[in-house]
Amino acid sequence: STQSRSSAASDVYKRQDLKGIKIGGTLGYDYGEGFMTALKEKRITVEYVSTDELNFKKLLHGRIQVFPNDKVVGYSQIKNNLSPDDIIQLTHHPKEFEINTLNLIVSKKSKDGKFLLDKFNTGLKKLKSSGRYDQMFKDLDAGKYSKHKTKWKDSLN
Repeated sequence: STQSRSSAASDVYKRQDLKGIKIGGTLGYDYGEGFMTALKEKRITVEYVSTDELNFKKLLHGRIQVFPNDKVVGYSQIKNNLSPDDIIQLTHHPKEFEINTLNLIVSKKSKDGKFLLDKFNTGLKKLKSSGRYDQMFKDLDAGKYSKHKTKWKDSLN
């Protein structure tokens, strides 16, 4: 997902549409093959800072127009770090910018590695089959796990 100021939330999800758009990035992050190729080929320009939170502040001040970020992570960061007045100025593009998966990494050298991986996969399967996995993401979207109980406008969810 791509976070942006509400007023700049136009169709910027296609990489060729990003030419001339002020894009924020976080140092050390890989934004996917297509994005990184476009950056290397100088089809896009990215201003990097050290934290995601700084990019959200740059969005608010109009110094960048978009900031690629995972939707769930981004909204959690926004809810936990910005004021309600700032929060309502940000939104996301409904189209996925880049689809990534999360992975559990366990060292092959760990004597308990296989056991931990099996336990994790068994637990994940139980969460998914019981419906709890999906409920946890709904709760996350609703702000249940946020330290600030901010309610989003319907257009922002």
